[in-house]
Amino acid sequence: ALLITILVLLLILPPLHIYKQVKKFYTIKDPPVEQLDKKTLNGNKYINNTKSPFIENGYNAGYYVCEKELRKEWNKRSKINYDSLDNLGQKIKYTLIRYMTSKGLRKDSAGVWQLTEQDIKNIENGFTNYKYINSLNIEGRIYKVIWQIHIYKHTGNANKQSISSRIEFNKVAISLLKKHLFTGVGTGDYRQAMFREFKVVNSKLPVESYNLPHNQYLSIFLALGVILGSWTILAFLLPYFINKKYKNFLPTVFFIIFILSMFTDDVLIRASSINYIAIFYTLLILLNPKNKQNDN
Repeated sequence: ALLITILVLLLILPPLHIYKQVKKFYTIKDPPVEQLDKKTLNGNKYINNTKSPFIENGYNAGYYVCEKELRKEWNKRSKINYDSLDNLGQKIKYTLIRYMTSKGLRKDSAGVWQLTEQDIKNIENGFTNYKYINSLNIEGRIYKVIWQIHIYKHTGNANKQSISSRIEFNKVAISLLKKHLFTGVGTGDYRQAMFREFKVVNSKLPVESYNLPHNQYLSIFLALGVILGSWTILAFLLPYFINKKYKNFLPTVFFIIFILSMFTDDVLIRASSINYIAIFYTLLILLNPKNKQNDN
């Protein structure tokens, strides 16, 4: 009952909240294309890029852009030049455009002067959306994940994006696994095989960003094949049920954390995580002390 309750909370509540955020992300606030203004208040021409995939809080970043006014007014308000880089090494003009879009501002002179001094500092520090400022804001973190997946879907480029990079890693790993489904590529060779596969599938990631799947289950299948890999995974899972640890709180919490963590990381390639798992898996899952009985 305890395990079922925890699983229900983990499997139902987060997806509902994520669904709400996805729906909110794709709720468009811009007017129809034919109703977009063509000129700024100063009479300068707007660029309205209707093909831009960049969306910030329901606003298209390609709409209402007047770089002539944007460059002039930004250079009045910031010490970082419009054609320079922000403090994270990104082109500040793109950071500025995305940030202003996230606030529903037009990218013109009037829009720049609607930014507060704190907004200017946020942009200089590389924040592309005002929702990202508070690192503890769960909604902002979920939004960032949705944004990365959206951009990856439309551009295929996952460079410098943590979530979409992981998706790319998994795509490359699955492509390689399909070629070695039953035998795998070997425990000592799957890193090199993965890196070769990035080039085979023409990944847009730079070589320095190549990495392992960040999914322990997929890594096991990739190294051993689906048959031996399945046996290996079962060897991790079965003791929890054989020893009826689902009746106890601490083993159940540890087991859930353990099996879920393997979906998001290669936890068995680092000594620190291996030691942690080995100790607590032995104490909480493998050991099954029986009630002491009187010798009489």
